[in-house]
This record gives sequence, C-alpha cells and structure tokens, in this order.
Amino acid sequence: MDWTILGILGAATFAVVSVLDKRLISVSLPSLSSYYLWTGTGRFLWGALAPIVFGFGINDFGWHFAAAIVAGLIWGGALALMALGFRLEEASRVTAVSHSFPVISAFLGVIFLGEALGLLQWGAIVVVVLGAVMVSLRGNPAQGLPRLNRAFPVIVGSALCYALAFFLAKYAVEEVSVWTLFSIRQLGMAAVFLVLGRNAWREVPVVVGRRSALGLMLVTEFFLAHIALIFTLWAIEGGPVSVVSTLAGTRPLFVFLYTILLSASWWRFVDEPLERNTIALKLFSIVMIVLGVTALRLPLGG
Repeated sequence: MDWTILGILGAATFAVVSVLDKRLISVSLPSLSSYYLWTGTGRFLWGALAPIVFGFGINDFGWHFAAAIVAGLIWGGALALMALGFRLEEASRVTAVSHSFPVISAFLGVIFLGEALGLLQWGAIVVVVLGAVMVSLRGNPAQGLPRLNRAFPVIVGSALCYALAFFLAKYAVEEVSVWTLFSIRQLGMAAVFLVLGRNAWREVPVVVGRRSALGLMLVTEFFLAHIALIFTLWAIEGGPVSVVSTLAGTRPLFVFLYTILLSASWWRFVDEPLERNTIALKLFSIVMIVLGVTALRLPLGG
C-alpha cells in the first residue's frame, strides 16, 4: 500500500483514539494515573509480543538502536503530556496544537537530514503557528483580550516531543526494521506510563467493575492505538519524515469532525461546545494548521 495512504489511515485512526482517550480520561476512569497504568500495560504487552511474532531485525546496535530507544521514551512523554492536556482542555483544541509538530520536524529535517525549505514552506510555518495560537485562545473579545488556555504550555511540550520522536524514528528505521521499531517504541512508552501510573494499582478493581470503561479501554489502548501506530511506522519507512509527519498532522481535522458528531445533543459521547462562533474559530484555526502542514510537502519555491 502507498505510504501516503498509510499516513492518512494512521492519522484518521489516531483521531479515533484521541476522542476515545478524551472520554476515558474525563469520564470513564477514576484518575489520570489509572489511564497511564492501563495504557502502559497495553503498550508493554504489544511491545513484548511483537518480536516473538515478527522477529527482531536490526543491523546496527549503535546509534540507530539508541535512537529507537530514545524515540520510544520521548513518544511516551508526548502522549503523556497530551493525555494531561485532555484532562484540562477539549480534545479538538489539544490535538490541534500538539499536531502542529511538523513545523518542528521540518526544522530538524533541515538541520540534521539535509532537507531544504523554500519561501512557501517558511510561510506555511507561520500559518501553522498562528493557527495553533488561535485555536488555543479563550475568552470573549467584548469582555477583554482573549487569553491562551491553561493547557497551552503542556500541549506545546507534547508537540516538541512528537517532533523529536518522529525525527529519531526516521533515523532509526534506516537500520532497524519497522516491527522492531514498533516493539522498542511500545516498550519505551510502557516504561514512561508505568512509572507515571505506579500509584494506580488500587484503582484496577474499580475499572474492572465498570464494564463500559474496561471495554472502551481495551478497544482503544489495546487495539486501535497499535493499529494506528503500525500504519504510521510503515509510512515513516516509505517516505521522508517531513512529509509523513505532515500527514500525521492532519489528525486535528479528523478529531474536529468526530467531536462535532459525538457532541450532538442526541449522542453526547463527548462534551465539546457547539456554539456557532466557537465551531467557526476552531474550524478556521484547524484548517490553517492542516493547510500549513500540507504546504510543507509542496515543491520548493521562490
């Protein structure tokens, strides 16, 4: 399958995971630590199983292997920060800002991978940054200046971690097979999450007793998240990191569409505001981000 299609499938599937994670963190689970514990357990199981099923393929146990390990740990940090953002803010705002990371990936590609940016790409970077700031604004201009939401620094940290993880994964996959990178990535994330969720073991019986919460957790963190990751890693293997990260950066648009549908009064699976002005601002900002990251993959100009 073409790597661009795999990248889009990864973004669309990860968007489903984001919406379901928001539900888990805000409604279904007793604490954020509980989310970390269950997610870490799922990552550990997949990471340990993958080498048994698909083998362990690596040609360099030096820098490429080290890059794979560090990428896994940083990926864990990115998702942990995004989960904290879900605790504080709406899913559509969180994913929009955290997935402006292709801007950072582009800088890393220029500095370390010999990639180049033209005037169009630099203009796209400005558009993405402005869109990320706009979608994070709260407040009514008639009542004073808008302000950045309280989760903004957390989500920016998540974006930085995502960019670093994508960059390191692209470097690692030169000598590490996709399935081996998948395994290392999952084990690295598991280490981060299990440390963060180490105090939530007493909440396990509570989650097991809530069938809806347990079912949603199993579907999301033990299945969908890993399928989305496999799509993304295959795309990273096949295409340049700047372009693949751009495709992954379309996740906010999918999240926006999903949350609009699931916030409808007859469903209320997630609870995001549906006021016309709020939706218009979010849509405009998210389109800015998506168009900006898309422009980063266009041929160089001027």
